[in-house]
Amino acid sequence: MPWSPWEPLWRNKAWIPWCNNRRQQHRIKNEPVLVLVGGESNTLKTCRPFFDTFARRTFHLSLNSTAARMKLAFNLVLGLHRTVLAEAISFAQTRYPRSQPHFKLSKKTLPYSHVMDNKSDRMLQRDFPAQTKLDQHLKDIALILKLSEWYQATLPLSTEHHQFSSRLVQVGDDALDNNAILKAFI
Repeated sequence: MPWSPWEPLWRNKAWIPWCNNRRQQHRIKNEPVLVLVGGESNTLKTCRPFFDTFARRTFHLSLNSTAARMKLAFNLVLGLHRTVLAEAISFAQTRYPRSQPHFKLSKKTLPYSHVMDNKSDRMLQRDFPAQTKLDQHLKDIALILKLSEWYQATLPLSTEHHQFSSRLVQVGDDALDNNAILKAFI
């Protein structure tokens, strides 16, 4: 049987949630990917050559569930960044509906966030075709909130974010990009 890049993963009983849609497959092929690995360090050492074929960086996070929890924590931060960005755009445009050039100034000042690079222009133009669907992000928020109950962590901002996103999904915006969170404020 010919060697497969997956063989070290199977042999070491590594579990990898693989991409299941075209957008994720496109990212793996065309964009630098960050890999979070939970489990024993020997497994990572064996599998690193494979990860290096497509990953920009690989981080070992010890226990198996740690990588999944960190991914959810990253999604929490990104989701809240998008929500804050949407609220700021809404606020800026209440008095100055054509504030797009003025809002771009914030990319050069203290409120700058990397989320602005990917989402602010699309939000300002009301460009919501899905890269990552709102309903998928809502599932992540729900999982984050469920885990926060389990770990007895209080996440009031995520609770609000869940409510905003839920309302958009209920009115049929579930297939839009997650930057459609702006619609909760306009």
